[in-house]
Amino acid sequence: MAVMLPAPPSIENLRDAGILPDEVIEWKPGDVVWRVHRTTGPHVITWNGLRTFGPVLRFDHHPPPPADQTRHGNCYGASNPRGALAEPFQSSRTIDRRHGEPF
Repeated sequence: MAVMLPAPPSIENLRDAGILPDEVIEWKPGDVVWRVHRTTGPHVITWNGLRTFGPVLRFDHHPPPPADQTRHGNCYGASNPRGALAEPFQSSRTIDRRHGEPF
């Protein structure tokens, strides 16, 4: 089943919400999105999968209460490898290449 996503908010709407110019990147077709994901453990999803359980993280848009929300999915990505590494390893500040078998 294809999922139709809504258009992203306009730059003007983001500015009105307090987003600063250096906090927004314009993605174009063919641009690379970097992501590190776990391949073993209790919270594994495919490399291109959407996480549908929440809300539990800071940008999750899942409606309360925390539960599986099949109509609302998140996938965190970055515009560069450094950002992709920072997200999954931020709590320990150590890139562990074994725990969860990150890929």
